[in-house]
Amino acid sequence: MKQFLEEAREQFDYVFLDSPAGLGEGFRLAVAGSDRAIVVSTTDASALRDAQRTVTELTRSIPRIHLVMNRVRPRLLRKLHTTIDDAMDAAGLPLLGVVPEDPQVLIAANSGLPLIMVSHRGAATAYLNIARRLTGQKVSIMKIKERGWNL
Repeated sequence: MKQFLEEAREQFDYVFLDSPAGLGEGFRLAVAGSDRAIVVSTTDASALRDAQRTVTELTRSIPRIHLVMNRVRPRLLRKLHTTIDDAMDAAGLPLLGVVPEDPQVLIAANSGLPLIMVSHRGAATAYLNIARRLTGQKVSIMKIKERGWNL
């Protein structure tokens, strides 16, 4: 894996490896040779506990780790009496982005199209903003409202 990453770094500005959930062999292979990590989690307690375990493993070898909160639903956060800040504290990571729950993600996946080809709002905008932050651009974190998105 390290050799693959070294070769890929020579050809590309960014190389992303999507690791399976859990801390098994797939995770260890994805981490080998990585210099940065993005932990993606939903806001539920069990997912955040898994994120904490992942962070514990990642901090042994990766200096830069960020958090993306995925499938965020403000109404549910209020019912759970929690916030994105609480989730950040639980994971112990700086926030890279917030992605709202968006039915367009499922529509794009089922049609085999990239999300940006199906929608230019919601999750699509959140992912573009995350990409911009990764390239060093200053982009505000998306504020999610009950009925739509505040871009």
